[in-house]
Amino acid sequence: MTDLWLHNRIKALENVPTSTAPTGSVQSLFGVWERYDNTYSYGAETSSNINGNNSYTLNTYGYRLIRSRGDHNNTTNWYDATCVGPVLDSCNATHADFDVMAYKETSNATGYSNTNTYEYPNIGIRMMAVENTTGSDITRALNVIRSAYSTYSQCSTWVVTPSTLVDGKYTDVNETNAGGQSSANSATDVTVTIPANTVAMIFNITHWKYYTSVDSEYIGQHLNGFNNLSNFFADTGLKPRNDFVKAAYEGGVPDQGSVGPWNYWNDIILNKTTTPTGYSHLE
Repeated sequence: MTDLWLHNRIKALENVPTSTAPTGSVQSLFGVWERYDNTYSYGAETSSNINGNNSYTLNTYGYRLIRSRGDHNNTTNWYDATCVGPVLDSCNATHADFDVMAYKETSNATGYSNTNTYEYPNIGIRMMAVENTTGSDITRALNVIRSAYSTYSQCSTWVVTPSTLVDGKYTDVNETNAGGQSSANSATDVTVTIPANTVAMIFNITHWKYYTSVDSEYIGQHLNGFNNLSNFFADTGLKPRNDFVKAAYEGGVPDQGSVGPWNYWNDIILNKTTTPTGYSHLE
């Protein structure tokens, strides 16, 4: 091994891209939680406040997706059952044949006769992060795939951005509802605005929709996805921020005793989070 070979090898490694993801790769994180359990034990969340189309739902389940695999629910000491994931999903926004991230589940609704089961069905959450790299707000149509059924199990899409700087760190977020429905089972356009020079997290919140089959059986279908992303990212001012999604998939971003969603911007954008006391050996 010569010094020249080593020099050339080091220079080659320096030129390797920092990400091996192909151009146009977009990632999202998706999970499904149980809101009601027929065993009347773990996962019995039947709060009417959680209807899939309000900030209470976003705070209770949306932020659970980016905070941890499972968590205490808001009314009891029981753990909510994690039914799916969270899983890291990917697509490519450079071509319409590759630009969809979607989940579909169809199954017999065995507990349909129990009011709690169909009024409080499983809830699905999907999140992707998008950066507006320009100096002006960008408003775009985003095609989302959603299902919803009833008053207590609606669907919605949210845009979350950082707000309130204190001592150089964010301490809060803005939450904008881009549109919800009480009954849905298809793809639809919602209008999202990404503020200038800002990274936004976009959350898609869904529930099952129930049908009666030709055999008089109750069928539940759950849809959740982002669709037609090649059109959404055709605006050259927008780019995916997969580092936000990766951080959520890897367990979330704590900052001392704080676990709020604003820590993602503090850590990834501002580089101003602190490892909780006593855990510096895990850095």
